[in-house]
Amino acid sequence: GTAGDAGTALFRSWVLPFEVLSVLLLAALVGAIVLSRRDIGPPPGGPSPDVSSV
Repeated sequence: GTAGDAGTALFRSWVLPFEVLSVLLLAALVGAIVLSRRDIGPPPGGPSPDVSSV
């Protein structure tokens, strides 16, 4: 066979697992981006750092 035959066989027989894997990898990428972001500054509505609670 040729590369075209291999590609055709792969995408005819394995379309669903290929799509599931692509969604899983996309979710992992989005999760990695969310986990790697840093929060800058205090959250909105929170106490400012110069106010001491007594």
